[in-house]
Amino acid sequence: MLQSKLKEGQKVICTIDNQVITDAKVHREHGFWYICQNVIEGITAGYTLGYDYSWQLSPSRDEIEHNADVEDFIVLNKRKRKFSILKYKP
Repeated sequence: MLQSKLKEGQKVICTIDNQVITDAKVHREHGFWYICQNVIEGITAGYTLGYDYSWQLSPSRDEIEHNADVEDFIVLNKRKRKFSILKYKP
């Protein structure tokens, strides 16, 4: 159910295809969520929020666990100078 809690431009950290991504943001385009980052090329979004690459999450609207190549997905929410974490770990 994590994808239903995502918001455009939220900062995330994760592992994609065994590569740790520490600087990334999520972007929604044409009904799909993408992880925009500068490390690994995947299915490219039309707009990558200023990053070089994007990685498309599963087309499932509510389940991130269908993304076999995405692990340790953590959403960082900045509120009042503190970060809260939404975490999914398969």
